Amino acid sequence: MAKLPEIFSEILDLLLESLLLSVEIAVVANLLTQVKAMRNY
Repeated sequence: MAKLPEIFSEILDLLLESLLLSVEIAVVANLLTQVKAMRNY
């Protein structure tokens, strides 16, 4: 059985990864909307 600190560190790692992923997705979506806006003008 895993110790409590190990479980917490794993959960923290997963949260960090998902947070970074969502930030990357938000940045890419923002860039795409900017490109679309530039093409419209």
